[in-house]
Amino acid sequence: MITRRLAPTAVIVVFSLMVACSKQQAVPVTVVSVKESLPSLVAAANEWRADAYFESVSAQLVDEAYKSYTIWANFNSQSEPFESIAVKLLADGSTSVESYTQPNPVRQDAPISDGDWILDSGEALEAALDDEGRQFLDEHVGAQCSSITLERSDSAADPRVVWTLLLAECANPLSAQITVIDAATGELISRESHLTP
Repeated sequence: MITRRLAPTAVIVVFSLMVACSKQQAVPVTVVSVKESLPSLVAAANEWRADAYFESVSAQLVDEAYKSYTIWANFNSQSEPFESIAVKLLADGSTSVESYTQPNPVRQDAPISDGDWILDSGEALEAALDDEGRQFLDEHVGAQCSSITLERSDSAADPRVVWTLLLAECANPLSAQITVIDAATGELISRESHLTP
């Protein structure tokens, strides 16, 4: 019987491949494509104001728990200083619109254009998740209240468009992890974790 020993370099390569594969395991959540859903949300917003633009859009991380909606998009209008709307994509595929009257003028951010973001919601979820986040989702199936939001950064010095992943437990919202990545490149910008074991 002939036995062969793997060279140290080969062992390292095999181990690296095993780690890479383990990180690509599917998580027990799904997220609706924002890119595919956005045209219908914009159409609903344009019925409110022709110059409506989306200020931010959040996609729920859906698991076996019931979710009444899958996407929530906020729209503003340059011609409407005291009102904004939210357009929700409901679980049955229909949309609902809610308007909000503001006591003070609505903050008018630069509209988010198609060129500001490359990653879709599912790609952003994969890019933003770390091992702790994946473990959280595995352990809180049916009990997590999490979302991923496309928005413009609050930083005046760096107003790029980002994806913000919020992982939170429904029963304990203070147990959370917030990860921010560049919406065009997937570059990690920041991660703050307060997840309880």
